[in-house]
Amino acid sequence: MQSSVFISWFVIAGFRNVLVRDYLGISILRVWNIVDRDLPTLEAAIRNMLSISGTVQ
Repeated sequence: MQSSVFISWFVIAGFRNVLVRDYLGISILRVWNIVDRDLPTLEAAIRNMLSISGTVQ
């Protein structure tokens, strides 16, 4: 069984790389908007995957 939400791990890894390598040029507002907008969906998808896999009860 698969999660119904597509997670773009490539985009997530790319964002991480930008944060790590260019932290002085990062807009805090942009980071906050991404966290505020996208993190809840990512969290729900990961919780769903863990639930389906039986890792979390």
